[in-house]
Amino acid sequence: MSLQEQACTFYLEDRMYALDVQQVQEVTKSLPITPIPLAPSYVKGLINLRGQIAVSIDLREMFGLPKQENTELTNTIVCRTDGILMAFPVDRVGDVVENDYNNFENTPETVEPKIAQFMKGVFKSQHNILSMLDIESILKCLDLNGKALASEA
Repeated sequence: MSLQEQACTFYLEDRMYALDVQQVQEVTKSLPITPIPLAPSYVKGLINLRGQIAVSIDLREMFGLPKQENTELTNTIVCRTDGILMAFPVDRVGDVVENDYNNFENTPETVEPKIAQFMKGVFKSQHNILSMLDIESILKCLDLNGKALASEA
């Protein structure tokens, strides 16, 4: 018996990443961001999502990828973990896919450490490699500031 996991896929540059679909609350277009003074540079600010406050986190910056300005065409994936909402602007949203854990492998050593620290591992198929991100490790990167930012707003 194989275990399956559904994942919401998205792209940064030409690389496909995924988040556990159970942690994804919604996908939305770009929303206005209120900057947070003294926040780390990858924390872009707070988003008001129909009365819920989400911390906008720039994965491109965290991963050391070139900057790209958000436009009205930018999609944002909103995730919830430990009662905190995080919003991730992405280049393009993909599909929801079902992955078989028989095809799951640890993060390859060839992945840059800046990215590998935020990954659970990869799902390999005949056609591609899907990098599964770990939302909890991203949340830990925010440390207590991230929790304070989300709860004070």
